[in-house]
Amino acid sequence: MFKALMKVRLASLLNMFMRGSKNGKGKASKGKIIGFALLYLYVLVVFGIMFGGMFATVAVPFHEQGVSWLYFALYSILSLALMVFGSTAIAKTQIFDAKDNDLLLSMPIPPSYILASRMSLLVILNFVYQLTVLIPAAVVWALMIGFSFVGLISFILLTLGLLLFSTALALLLGWVIALVSRKSGKKTLITMIFSLGFLAVYMYVCMSAQNYIGLLAQSGESLASAMKAFAPLYWLGNAISGGNVLHLILSIAILVVPFVIAMVILSKTFNKIVSQSQSIARVKEKRASFESRSPESALLRRDTARLFSSASYLLNSSVGIVMAVIAAVMMIIKRDTFSVMLTADMPIGKSLLATMLIFGTAFLIGMIPLTAASISIEGKTLWILKSLPIKTSKILWSKLKLNIIACLPAGLAMWLAINICFYVNIAFTFYSFIIILSYIFLTAGIGLTENLRHPILDWSDEAMAVKSGLSVLFTMLINMALAIAPMVAVMVLSMLDLWVTLAVWFVILAILNVILYSWLMTRGAKKFMEL
Repeated sequence: MFKALMKVRLASLLNMFMRGSKNGKGKASKGKIIGFALLYLYVLVVFGIMFGGMFATVAVPFHEQGVSWLYFALYSILSLALMVFGSTAIAKTQIFDAKDNDLLLSMPIPPSYILASRMSLLVILNFVYQLTVLIPAAVVWALMIGFSFVGLISFILLTLGLLLFSTALALLLGWVIALVSRKSGKKTLITMIFSLGFLAVYMYVCMSAQNYIGLLAQSGESLASAMKAFAPLYWLGNAISGGNVLHLILSIAILVVPFVIAMVILSKTFNKIVSQSQSIARVKEKRASFESRSPESALLRRDTARLFSSASYLLNSSVGIVMAVIAAVMMIIKRDTFSVMLTADMPIGKSLLATMLIFGTAFLIGMIPLTAASISIEGKTLWILKSLPIKTSKILWSKLKLNIIACLPAGLAMWLAINICFYVNIAFTFYSFIIILSYIFLTAGIGLTENLRHPILDWSDEAMAVKSGLSVLFTMLINMALAIAPMVAVMVLSMLDLWVTLAVWFVILAILNVILYSWLMTRGAKKFMEL
């Protein structure tokens, strides 16, 4: 029975990332599997270069200063943070808020098997995250310093221990988020606050790492003396670098025991967790009022309510908005710094730099893929929309309008910041505005087109609809390409005439918008009714 459950879990994990056919129920083909494997390999290489450069900077200095254990303590902190950040939301939805728990418990399946299969999936996903830090850390140390036999065995065992410990922490945080959201009655808001908090910390660490890595290499001894007070980190690092068997045993105990405790507690309380996740909050009776609205307004209001009722949908689509607003504010705050840079002998002019930032804004706008999941999020209730006595073109336009409205604050904030900090002239202000506006319309249309072509309608968890599938992947890749391509073109062709290059690119954007919207309102509307 457990074997069958694991097959189902692994199949759902695979199809979660690779589904997306005409009816939204297609299975992963060999081509899709190869494509996603290459994509993951690309991500692994990018992270490998980033973490590899970081580890290469500190490996030799730490070894020469006699604090080699600090290298592996740093590795454990980075891998643990990445795994917990990546799996907390998944732990919440898969363990505490899973929608198919009732169905599985109604079958002759032991609850321990259900729990073990979910936990196994969580551990596998954590291991995928861990590899991005594990590979560069191991390769750098092996090439620059070298492992002893005991050290290598310790590294492998403690890496597995970190995997289990991170899973236990993710379970704890997922339980806290689920508990707080149930008590407050505002699941979407609470999940958003926690998720954005994790994202803010993660982004801060990534942005600050390169600034502090040189300082770490120079002050390894003082840092080691401060961190040595936290004995578990020292034991873990020393078990690998010094081959200390006692520290290895202590470290394994510290890492594995919390996971064992978590499994025991969950297995004893699994039925109670399921019943709590399905509990219904009492709502005080309120006098309702009805207001007449036009079909367009009612559709937009419905799509907006659907967005704010799903934490996964809102979070996945709001990252670009948050990043754009933060970038705009930071640009204005650091305006004096940019002024000093521009007065210096810069190899790049003000107009060219401002243009690069405009296309950087387009990149951020492409990270707001509301329409890439707007069809999929309807799921099994799509028939309701299709049965309404409303033109299909109006339904599609409502979904486009929501994406456009969501992108406008991000686009306008960046446009204002760029033109305040790098004012060129009136012509550039106009050019930049219409280009950003064109991108807002184009990215919305691309997302809806891809979601019509590759919907996921049979999802059991909303995260599957908004974070996976070919529609989200293709939308993000196309949007990134449409932002990066003009950057390269402007850098190459700006020597001829920057303004002509911008005008030509705007014409290209306008043509793409006309073609895309014509398709959506005709063949796209027909495709929607065929889903």
